Amino acid sequence: KRAEFFLNKINYKRHSSAIEIGCADGFFLKFLQNNGYTKLIGIEPSLLENSTVGKIEFISAFADEKTSLGEKVDLVFSNAVFEHIEDINGVLKFCKNHLNKDGELFFAVPNAQRELENGDPALFIHEHVHYYTTDVIKYVLANNGFEARSIVQECNALYVSAVLRDGATFSYSPHLYHEYSDMLYERLEIFENIMSSHKNILIHGANNKLNNILAWSKNNFSFTLVDNDENKHQHSFFNHKVLSLDKLDLNTYDCVIIVPTCFYKAIESEYISLGYSGKIYKV
Repeated sequence: KRAEFFLNKINYKRHSSAIEIGCADGFFLKFLQNNGYTKLIGIEPSLLENSTVGKIEFISAFADEKTSLGEKVDLVFSNAVFEHIEDINGVLKFCKNHLNKDGELFFAVPNAQRELENGDPALFIHEHVHYYTTDVIKYVLANNGFEARSIVQECNALYVSAVLRDGATFSYSPHLYHEYSDMLYERLEIFENIMSSHKNILIHGANNKLNNILAWSKNNFSFTLVDNDENKHQHSFFNHKVLSLDKLDLNTYDCVIIVPTCFYKAIESEYISLGYSGKIYKV
């Protein structure tokens, strides 16, 4: 479902050949193979060796301007990778060198613009070296011979479609988001006040945002931690074991704090459907 959701953003059915940057085990590529693609290449530096599986060629390499595959494709795509790559210009040069004239570059990155505009503690992630806004994306693309055809903003991601365009330009005046710090401190203060005014507290969401909030908090609060991700259950995060929601008696908790901003409404509805009638907060 995740692969289909991402690839439907591309309208993948109009292409027949693709390169994925940061392909991991090639799940997206296998999906495209099953949907009639005739040429598929995955670039992944963590692979131990090059290999071919079905119609998919896996290449152990970094996607940069020094890497040449000697062929071009209709589509180059990447999901949640460009924020991790320091030399983003080198990656875009690789994309330019391997796209057909009428080809498409498509990628998704975290929506730093929404987080900056709302003082969201989720902004900072230690593995990320770039934080993208729509203007930053347009500027970086233009500097590397691309033009943004569309940038779709969703709560947790920016989905970008770009085409080759020699001479593309974008006038960019940096926005420094001075208001971010003030909004961030306000949200941390709200969290402190909630935690101080309740005794039995349930926090939903063992994620990086909660890690930041707890690290910046002035106090060591007591709470129960839950998450919908079964892979996290019974593991310890922030010195708290992650529990499954269906194993708890919700009536014993004064309040619930929902951490994942983009899934707040869905999680809130889940608690209401389970009959929880206490306070529900978002931070």
